[in-house]
Amino acid sequence: MTLVNQLRTSGIEKALIVDDVFDRVPTASDLRDGPWSTFFDDLTDEDDRLLRELYPQFADDAHDPEAQDEFVKLVWLERERLQKDNWEQLFRSYLEIQAGDQEYVDALKSQLETWGLTVEQRGRDFETAVSDADLVVIDLYLGASQDEESFERSQSLLRNAVTARHERPPLVLLMSRSGRLESKKDDFRDSVGLVDSGFRIIEKSDIESTRLETQLERLAVNSEDTLKLSRFLFELDSGIRDAADEAIRLMRKIRLSDIGQVQQLLLDAEGQPVGSYLVDVFDRVLQYELERQTGIIDAAVAMNDFATAEHPPPYVAGSTDLQQIVARTLAQHVKRLELPGSKSSQVAFGDLLIPSKSADQIDAGGVLGDIVDQDVLLVVTPACDLQRDDVPRILLLAGEIVSLDRSTWKYTSGARTAAVRINGELVGVTWSVKHLESISRRRLDEALGSGALSIVARLREAHVLELQQKVLADLGRVGQMSNLPATFAVELEAYYVQASDSAALLPAASLGDGAVCFVGRDDRGNSRMRLVLTENQCDDLQAAVDDLTADDVSRHVRRSLETLKGGSLRRAIFAGIELGNAIDLKFRSVGSVADNVGKAVPLGVVAWNQAIPDDGSAFGDHKGCCLVLVVRNLESDRAVSSREAAGLAVPDDEISN
Repeated sequence: MTLVNQLRTSGIEKALIVDDVFDRVPTASDLRDGPWSTFFDDLTDEDDRLLRELYPQFADDAHDPEAQDEFVKLVWLERERLQKDNWEQLFRSYLEIQAGDQEYVDALKSQLETWGLTVEQRGRDFETAVSDADLVVIDLYLGASQDEESFERSQSLLRNAVTARHERPPLVLLMSRSGRLESKKDDFRDSVGLVDSGFRIIEKSDIESTRLETQLERLAVNSEDTLKLSRFLFELDSGIRDAADEAIRLMRKIRLSDIGQVQQLLLDAEGQPVGSYLVDVFDRVLQYELERQTGIIDAAVAMNDFATAEHPPPYVAGSTDLQQIVARTLAQHVKRLELPGSKSSQVAFGDLLIPSKSADQIDAGGVLGDIVDQDVLLVVTPACDLQRDDVPRILLLAGEIVSLDRSTWKYTSGARTAAVRINGELVGVTWSVKHLESISRRRLDEALGSGALSIVARLREAHVLELQQKVLADLGRVGQMSNLPATFAVELEAYYVQASDSAALLPAASLGDGAVCFVGRDDRGNSRMRLVLTENQCDDLQAAVDDLTADDVSRHVRRSLETLKGGSLRRAIFAGIELGNAIDLKFRSVGSVADNVGKAVPLGVVAWNQAIPDDGSAFGDHKGCCLVLVVRNLESDRAVSSREAAGLAVPDDEISN
């Protein structure tokens, strides 16, 4: 689909270009670095009289006229009445910057109109014009000085305009001639409150290149789902506030006398502290109030129709945001540990206990037994028994702490805590359902008091119940929410098959930044892996392939090369590359691209940890594909095979050391 058709299909018709070049009068901040001292020193008597007449404060020696917008505007409008050499020197830098930016925005307007868009242009006074714009192209710095004040102005004005039309926020393309565009983009996006897929950047020098078309295509393709996500996040934001207000209103109805009765008639018998109980109650009340928010539910229903075929790649490879969210769904914040689960017990249902490094010395008598040899222990004695002091011994489930990588993020059956923060580090835990330990309450209290054991985290009740069920009867999950997929950084190399049938490195510099491997599961619970590249990597790979000619490659892959050109490769890898069960040291075809007659041509081949000969020797596993990808493990003592990453058995002689 052409960009013109894609824009029309996505309902993108009107664009607004926002740049201070359209402000025909400079401000004081625009000339902050101007040669004001020279300007004032070179004023003629006539110039001085004119400025005093038009701006009476000019006669006040304590006044700094150059810091006032009104004075700068006056000098600008009356400049023809002043000595020419003087005002030309004052405004020279400003005029040069404006002239350069004017060329950029003129080219931008022409391009947008070529693609069928109606274009409006505004300076700093643009907020009202955003109300009916489908696309806003805005300068990173609204001010010639390009300082922090100009950056804040651009953010705050757009934030106000976007908030005013939260029901249908515009797509935003951030542009700049500054080298700080890349480093500032995340702050800008988050400050304005934009969804990642509805926000892109472009350097002004790239406006007349294919980069502009590529970025607009990305915005347009995902516009419908971007709108759904924007609405959901807005409703979530406002709904949380309403729910919290209502929850607090209800909690305020609890009188001190009510708490006294609850304590005497319930908590004293249960052995549960009042403060801990009230926080538990508020948790559930707040959750209920969130569930009754119509806006959140309606927006979430719309998200059920989320289309995944053309979702955009991430900006940064190797992000662990999803693992961070998973950890929050499985465990409470460590601060919650300050609230005890009961009056009579130092531990609560779901507490994680870690033996200290010197636990065996502390436990010189060996009364703790094998407990001191475990990585981590989970308290699985029912909460009510702990509170009432009804059990002589505390039941503990032993587990092994594992690092978070592709080989440990699994969805198959087994007792696992996918992600939990222990002593500040995000790790996973594999639980041994057949390894139970028990300890008397007195011994446990002594171990905690001496430092032989310490409480480091508390898992959420639903997750502990799931693990408890596996311990009791391996009955499977108890309504537990599925873990999000995880992301793990990998190294990526790209090659092409040159005329001699040997592999040559593709010059795509951004591949050195690393890529990311998503690990999830299929409908049978088997591991499923997908290699995802960043936007820059997709663009750089496409550019590198486009630069190749038929003479550069083997005659066996010329059809493959032609099929990958002209944006086809970028579109094919946009949503990621399915790795399937790629076997180490053997290349497998991944995906396909349609040629000019609609016939499927393999996208390329991929392998894990494949050694590419340095001597340019024959390379015979390319299967007629021009593109050759090699995925390598990042910062690993031993290369982990894709079979291991997928949770499959690997013979000892296939493990690469």
